[in-house]
Amino acid sequence: MKKELFPVFVIIAITLLFVFIIFICCPEVKPKIVIHEADGKSHKILQTEQGFDEISKECMDILSSIDGQYKLAMSYNELNGMKRGNKYIEIVFPDPVNITTKIKTDGEYRVIRVKEATFMLSGEYYGHIFTHEKNGRWVGVWSSERDLNKLNEMAESLIR
Repeated sequence: MKKELFPVFVIIAITLLFVFIIFICCPEVKPKIVIHEADGKSHKILQTEQGFDEISKECMDILSSIDGQYKLAMSYNELNGMKRGNKYIEIVFPDPVNITTKIKTDGEYRVIRVKEATFMLSGEYYGHIFTHEKNGRWVGVWSSERDLNKLNEMAESLIR
């Protein structure tokens, strides 16, 4: 090996080791899930709790099955006011994520960017999904081909 190439190989080896440590050894960052009851009580579901993975997966499946957008302009503040007195689940991601939906536009599936999502389990907006991206003023209001009854049942079993 030539002396000029040795530093290059050392840098490559260090880089590969760093990538291995970051992507293989570090645990996956999971979202935060909170179940809110109509009476104002809330229950944070910890990542270590039994049922967290199942309810997290159900939330992600519902987000992926979004099949329509309501033509409803709602600010983040209006959403927060509308939540009062209703049962809902919030999922908050550490960083915004891209969700590919079932909505097709020009032959392509639509991708929405989500920092937090709210699944309404009671009230006037039962079955609606509200998404919000960090620092965004407006909330997306969506429908899903999936019924939220299973999510509601999972929430009930976790808070009992």
